[in-house]
Amino acid sequence: MAIPLSDAYAGDVLALDAVGSDGVVLLRAGSQVTAEQLAQLAQRGVKELSVVREETGGVPAAGVEEAIAELDHMFSDVRGDPIMDGIYQVARTVLERVRPRS
Repeated sequence: MAIPLSDAYAGDVLALDAVGSDGVVLLRAGSQVTAEQLAQLAQRGVKELSVVREETGGVPAAGVEEAIAELDHMFSDVRGDPIMDGIYQVARTVLERVRPRS
């Protein structure tokens, strides 16, 4: 979900890279931002971030587990490729964040 930088808080996980006004990637997707980093992003001209929030929208635990299993299967043939490993890690992080807590 894209939100104004002013609505972001320490602990948010980036769904997409945070990019400065000059096009430079400042933080990678999957990063958990700190208060200090949020201040630095503001100084670099970042106006909004795409973040993953804890809200699950009613995602059942079984659905998340099934999605993780499918993700593992889909990426099994490309493990070891740095780009695909990065994509896998971001997707896995997103799924872990929406998993209901026991």
